[in-house]
Amino acid sequence: MSAPAASAPAEETPLLVRVRRRKPRPRFRWRWWLLGGGVALLVLLGFEGYRYAAAALALRDGRDRVQAAQQLLAADLAHLDASRIAAAQQDLHEAALDFGARSQLISSGWIAQIAMHLPWLSDQVKGAGALRTAGSTGTAFAVDLVQLAQRVVATSGAAGSTSPLPRIVTLADQQRGSIQRAQADLRAFEAALGLVPRTALIGPLESARETLLHDGAAITAGAGPALTMLDALPQAIGPGTHRYVVLLENPGEERPSGGYIGAVGVVAFKDGRLTGLQFLDSSSYPPPAAAVPVPGPLDTYLFHGQPWGLEDANWSPDFPTAMAQVEQFFTADTGLTVDGEISVDPVAIEYLLQLLGPVQVAPYPQVITARNALQELNYITNHARPGDPGKAFLAPFGQAVTQRVLQTPVAQLPALVSSLQRAALEKHVVAYFHQPGLERLVDGAGVGGAVQPASSDSVMVDDANLSGSKADLFVQRTYALDVHVNPDGSAADRLTLTYSNPVVTNPADKALLPGSGGQYRDYVRVLVPETAQLQSVSTSIDGAVPAQIAPDSVTYQFEQQAIGIWFVVPVGATEQITLTYAGPFADVSVNPERYQLTWVKQVNALDWPVSVAVHMPSGRVERWSASLSTDRTWSAG
Repeated sequence: MSAPAASAPAEETPLLVRVRRRKPRPRFRWRWWLLGGGVALLVLLGFEGYRYAAAALALRDGRDRVQAAQQLLAADLAHLDASRIAAAQQDLHEAALDFGARSQLISSGWIAQIAMHLPWLSDQVKGAGALRTAGSTGTAFAVDLVQLAQRVVATSGAAGSTSPLPRIVTLADQQRGSIQRAQADLRAFEAALGLVPRTALIGPLESARETLLHDGAAITAGAGPALTMLDALPQAIGPGTHRYVVLLENPGEERPSGGYIGAVGVVAFKDGRLTGLQFLDSSSYPPPAAAVPVPGPLDTYLFHGQPWGLEDANWSPDFPTAMAQVEQFFTADTGLTVDGEISVDPVAIEYLLQLLGPVQVAPYPQVITARNALQELNYITNHARPGDPGKAFLAPFGQAVTQRVLQTPVAQLPALVSSLQRAALEKHVVAYFHQPGLERLVDGAGVGGAVQPASSDSVMVDDANLSGSKADLFVQRTYALDVHVNPDGSAADRLTLTYSNPVVTNPADKALLPGSGGQYRDYVRVLVPETAQLQSVSTSIDGAVPAQIAPDSVTYQFEQQAIGIWFVVPVGATEQITLTYAGPFADVSVNPERYQLTWVKQVNALDWPVSVAVHMPSGRVERWSASLSTDRTWSAG
């Protein structure tokens, strides 16, 4: 009996000992697992962090390579040789890899996927993805441009002083597919730029973002018009015969779709070659024998029964409509038909002369430069000073400038396009073409001068100086619009137009104001949305109590309402004209309401300051101010 009793403890003791000895081992191993797992995670994070940093740096490298390619191509085309093109192509090839595979981790890595669900970090990941897309599409567009540059260089080998225009037209016709592909890639690049965040990113992403936004906008602004020009040239002056009227207009004496027409040129092409170029004073085109009915305000306030002729034919605020009237007068006098019209004013000529240099035409001693064209041409044509030749100067001057433009060397074509682009955006060069494809290009670029229907609130102040003088060179004006938006989408507009007519003392300047006694006599049409309800029109001179007046006319055309007002500003006085009107101008399909205003610049008009204040239903007030050098659009919501 005693043996079994003695054996029981012997069986229990090893078990207890075993349990006591093994109990701490799992804790010891768990610590090692934690430590090992932490080290592994740190290593993994470090490795991934390194890869993410490398991917971010790839975006910056891609930016640098695109900039390097841009610098290689930036010099004039005359020195753009095969070696520079090859170097640019290599830079762009590396940039494509930088914006592609080398930076893919930023958008698709596991850290990026986690960060997409975290505040602030998600914006960084989305911003980096937008940078990759913009860089990739921009690189594809740059490759298109390099390929086109290659062909331009190959085409421009012919030396001499002859015009390169026929060679460029031939190239544009042969490379139409490449040009259209570049235009498609440009649209993709512009869309991608629109998605790049405007808020700052971290690290190397920020410098890439700033460069893309800055340089991307500059590239699209410059390349877009150049591609449009290449696309248009074969249609405009390529195979077949083409004839265009060129109008030299004067913003010193405003008309509704330009200025007083001082000279008229006729330019003819056959198969891309210039075959005719002649400018004449506009008085060389007398009114037709069968008198054309004169627009009421023009007859009432200026013509007083005199016949209507070509020099004042641009009475409609819609440029295509005005050019139809110009053609009627031109064809009645010459028997010639034309394919379109191009309006050019002295401000556009100043932009061109920055590239072409000063112009002097025999036998006249006067020199027209990029600094004095507007004022000097007005002095000369109006005999403002002793020795000024008068309007006879305009025809040879217009011929000389046109000849220089058409013979611009290939090396200067990018700069020429840039000058024309600026003039067109500011409506100092405006064109109308009968060829539907050309007119679509002009309208698509927003430089056709057509009055467009308003999809929201809009305003256009369209002056017609009927003083018989060049008073628009001296009369200063400011425009202000105050808008109150209501919760139901209606808006109440108060538009104030201020005209200040200074006392002119310089003898040459006074010579530009004959017959008016210094008064400024203006027929202004204010174009607002067709749905606007006009409430009041008032005038005030030198701060006097405003007097209510009836508008001279209210008409509806081009899906716009035109409110016509005749007024006279005495010498040394300031006159304010105030219009109040209301309409369903705001968009209530979104919450909060959205309001948008488009302020349209008059064709050929000089720059005038505008200011806008918009009072939203929430009580918030948006304020903007700008020079009306181009059409302007603002929105609040």
